[in-house]
Amino acid sequence: RAALSLAITAALVLSLVVFAQPSLLHWGSAMKQSSQSHPLTLRDFAISVGWMLAVGPVVVLVGATRLRQAHPIAWPAAIASALLLFYPDGSFSPRYMLATAPIAFFLAAATPLAARPKLAVAALVLPIALTKLATRRTDEIAARGDEAMRAFAHPPPRAVLVPGHYCPHVRLALAIEQRRDVELVCPGWEWPADPAHALDAARASGRPVMLDLRADAWVGAREDACRLAIAAYARGHAGPIATLLP
Repeated sequence: RAALSLAITAALVLSLVVFAQPSLLHWGSAMKQSSQSHPLTLRDFAISVGWMLAVGPVVVLVGATRLRQAHPIAWPAAIASALLLFYPDGSFSPRYMLATAPIAFFLAAATPLAARPKLAVAALVLPIALTKLATRRTDEIAARGDEAMRAFAHPPPRAVLVPGHYCPHVRLALAIEQRRDVELVCPGWEWPADPAHALDAARASGRPVMLDLRADAWVGAREDACRLAIAAYARGHAGPIATLLP
């Protein structure tokens, strides 16, 4: 009873913190807009389930069967993990689930795995055996992200950058260079409803615009519309990375 009271109190305090922060409210509103513009598909749901299993297939499956006997502190994390399966952007941005799933399933699986050493060993060995196969695509994306960092690390003053899927990499490069004068336009929940209007407004205010027009700068079907909109905006400008002056 004391543990359950503690979990409920923690959830209430966290809710108050979230609703007291305007930036977090803006983030929640943007996620809602993203979910409405990209409804959940069966493929998205299946990929999210795969990301959850990536935490540790054996541990997740064993823990899921023992949630009712788990410590109450695991229940909020289990509920959050279940809800994240229905978040459309979770299929390619699983960082939230990778934070909640271990708390939910590792705690629940601890007792049965401790009683079955062979199963515990399998739970450890299986993810390690699959690491090379599972991270191949990640390694390719990391290499492409490094290239984006180099391409956009030194933009013109007060530039507006549209580097495609690798916005987080470019944001890191700009932070390292301490370029606080630069603005990023990124696909996802930050993407403007009318990108052409947003870029025209930037140029009208005297800011240059840099666009990555290469096909591999945009990843997945969700970014096709963004890629096509940027290609149409920059039509007639030569070069894989177009710089449109004010």
